[in-house]
Amino acid sequence: MQELGPDDPREISGYALRARLGEGGMGTVYLSHTRGGRPVALKVVRREYGNDPEFRRRFGREVEAARRVQGPFTAAVLDSNTEGAQPWLASEYVSGPSLSAAVGQYGPLPSATVLQLMAGVAEALKMIHAAGVIHRDLKPSNVLLAADGPRVIDFGIARAADATALTGTDVRLGTPAFMAPEQVSGRDISPALDIFATGLIGYFAAAGQHPFGEGASQALLYRIVAEEPELSGAPAELRELLARCLAKEPGARPTTDQVIDLCRSHAGGETVLERRGDWWLPPQVAEDVTRAEETLRLSGQQPLLPARAYEPTVASQAPAHPAAAQPRARGRVRTIAIAVAALLVGVGATLAATQLGGGDGDGGDSGAPGPAKNEAGWKLEKKDVPLNIRAPQHFTDKLSNCDAATTTALDLDHLEVATAVTNDGDDMYNGDVRYVDCYDRDPRNGFGLVDGSGVWGTTDESTPTPSQCKAAAREGSLDSPVTVKQIQTDSVLKKDMGLCIETDDKTVVHLWITRINKQPDNHNLRTYITTATQWVPKK
Repeated sequence: MQELGPDDPREISGYALRARLGEGGMGTVYLSHTRGGRPVALKVVRREYGNDPEFRRRFGREVEAARRVQGPFTAAVLDSNTEGAQPWLASEYVSGPSLSAAVGQYGPLPSATVLQLMAGVAEALKMIHAAGVIHRDLKPSNVLLAADGPRVIDFGIARAADATALTGTDVRLGTPAFMAPEQVSGRDISPALDIFATGLIGYFAAAGQHPFGEGASQALLYRIVAEEPELSGAPAELRELLARCLAKEPGARPTTDQVIDLCRSHAGGETVLERRGDWWLPPQVAEDVTRAEETLRLSGQQPLLPARAYEPTVASQAPAHPAAAQPRARGRVRTIAIAVAALLVGVGATLAATQLGGGDGDGGDSGAPGPAKNEAGWKLEKKDVPLNIRAPQHFTDKLSNCDAATTTALDLDHLEVATAVTNDGDDMYNGDVRYVDCYDRDPRNGFGLVDGSGVWGTTDESTPTPSQCKAAAREGSLDSPVTVKQIQTDSVLKKDMGLCIETDDKTVVHLWITRINKQPDNHNLRTYITTATQWVPKK
């Protein structure tokens, strides 16, 4: 959670925006409140999507379906405008970290918590599927840990981008590391797809890792389709449940009701869905939730002060319950508001920065991230190292198959960047990340991770802890390589977003993109101006 920046709106259709929660591929998410004081996560969709009529049609349809979902383990959709040039969606705000952040910060969860987590997710999916929606992108960052149980967010929204002009007709929606075999293979999908993802996140919660291993996305996707999961990292009492959820054939997986029954059976017959205080989270995570709830309470007392005057964006559709207009802050009120802003930033690292997902970026100037964070068990090796990842020279000789192409190489051990032309027969690349633009059909083409068993993913956090960055990397939310077409359209790598990388020797690197320079005379490639921070685990 961050204070509003100078380019952030202060109001959307009557909703006063109080803080920025996060951003991602589809838009930016803000904290606001209804007139009655109910906190909401308000997602503003990127204009590139909003300008696409097919996206707006799909978005409207999926939002209407999502509004029919009412269950104790989901974040209800409260309001929306799907007609304007910049659609938005207001959802119930959940005070608590994402599963990804909690495991990254504190490690695997106890078996009892995992059973309650999987049962709650299954109950949420039951409500989602009953509304005619398939989640399609269930992953640790889309499961929030609240005091009274897990919450599944972002259900069905990913489908709105399916087959639009921005994504193309051949795009498989979802995060690669959390796809089901039928999703990877492009076969027909069913609600059983979400059960497979439930098994994946259940193992992640229990073991802190992926049941099909790590590495480049293509290799991981192959193992998801062709190999059996490795479940030895989970407690023995959970393996049968996880194995059934991870069956290759959709018909062999349990239904949502069966998942709940299995969780209850493995819990010794005790209830796994009863909602009461201190009932399911380990103490450290529960303390984070308590702090998040107090922060949210304070944020609702007074509005955060804008950085500068801003002409509000007003959509054509009136909100169902807009926030009340706030008087200008003076004297003591101003002091309270500034204090609340500082508290929001300080506690924000433990909150879910992915309420409803999100994303944006452009090529303008941007400030550098704040001071690098560290924590027990890690050594901060390097911080805020400026790295200019220059666009390589476009290479057009198809006969040489990229062997003589210019390559920009990023060395993650020394945090250095070099651009060179390889000679025929030489190893094309000796670093950890490769950026090359040559023959379109060459698999080396694009911006990719080539670090053996290394993994990478994206993050909204400009100053994550090493554990948070490691968790983001292991979630595998970034395909490899990022294609030249995606680079040219800024559809994946954006300004004010981070890349988290865990190398094969377990070093963790955070790259924050502060600026993107377009190069229209060089195949419309991009140069990425970044700062890098590096941590190594203490031995």
